[in-house]
Amino acid sequence: MMRVDFPNQRVIVYALPRALWVDTTGLGLTNPNIYATQLGMVFYEGRIRSPQFGVREIMVDGLRVSAATILRNFSIQTDHYLALDLNQLPAIVDAVGGIPIDVPERTTDFWRPFVIEAGSQILNGEQTANYSRAFMGSDFDRIRRNEILLEAIRQKLLDPTVWSQIPSLYNQFSAVIVTDFTPEQITHLACLLKQVGSNGILQDSVRPEWTWSGPRESLLWNKNYVLSRIHELGFTP
Repeated sequence: MMRVDFPNQRVIVYALPRALWVDTTGLGLTNPNIYATQLGMVFYEGRIRSPQFGVREIMVDGLRVSAATILRNFSIQTDHYLALDLNQLPAIVDAVGGIPIDVPERTTDFWRPFVIEAGSQILNGEQTANYSRAFMGSDFDRIRRNEILLEAIRQKLLDPTVWSQIPSLYNQFSAVIVTDFTPEQITHLACLLKQVGSNGILQDSVRPEWTWSGPRESLLWNKNYVLSRIHELGFTP
């Protein structure tokens, strides 16, 4: 989840672990009925139940169920959405010349045969996708890796050559980016990320100590703690 405060030039990102156990009662996940599942499965379950035929329309149906799930479980009303076909992420990253990043530890994945060594380097598209999706450690470890990656992407936006490419990149990859943002809004958001600096971006997430083991390898969570933090960060009234 991202909250953007344009007047005060502040961006807040709050990560919800995909293993969180959430209530999906009455949200259209039928045949068979799913009344609760892991948060990360909601988008998938919404997609496979979509009556649409087009890829973009099917993804939108998945996003709608995801938004409804977030509203029901976390009381967050979303204003916009953006989803990316991760299979196309490598091409997007390669189009901007890779992502310079300082990887804090050697990263690998049991399910995918890759290794990214620790240290400062430029990740190509395939490496960036692997790093963001790696199953190494817990869901909280994955969140921390993506926080590092988000800051690296923000730094990449400081490159004037990338800045000038944003409109053409959007047009080039619009078929695999599903969003209700206009190209102008995306440009404004990228501009804000460029201007605010690392001090203007707060990255936070559900804390491990607020969770415990749930059904089917999920995480049950302390609603009082999680919802209180969400409120403190301004996601809810």
